[in-house]
Amino acid sequence: HCSVCRRLSGAPCVTSALFEPGCVEIAGSDADEAQLLETRTSPAVSRQRCATCYTPVIGTLGSRYVAVPLSLFKWDAGSLPLEWRPQHHLHYSSRILDIDDGLPKFEGRHKGPLWKGESPEVGKR
Repeated sequence: HCSVCRRLSGAPCVTSALFEPGCVEIAGSDADEAQLLETRTSPAVSRQRCATCYTPVIGTLGSRYVAVPLSLFKWDAGSLPLEWRPQHHLHYSSRILDIDDGLPKFEGRHKGPLWKGESPEVGKR
C-alpha cells in the first residue's frame, strides 16, 4: 500500500513475495539475460522493470530482501498455492482502498504498529 509502490505499479496495492538476496534469478525470454531499467526510490531501495514492456519485476529492499510481484509467477494449478498467499498488509495507513480480508494490517513496516482503524478517511489523501 505504500505510495511509491502504487505510483510505480499503477495499482492500488502490490502483492509481492519476499526473498533473501541471491535466492532469485531474473531471466529474460529464452533464458537470456533480462534487460531491466532501474529506479532508485530511496538510498536503500531500488526497483527494476522490464526494459521492453515496463512491467515491475523486482525491488531490492536494502540488504535484507528482494520483492517480486506475485503476478509474475506462473502456477501449475492455475491458482496461488496456500503457502504463497498474502500474510499481512504493509503501509496500510497510506492505502487508497480498504481491504476487508482479515489479515493483519501494519500502519507502516512489518513488525511495526498495527493499524487500528483510526486513520483518516480513505480517498482524502
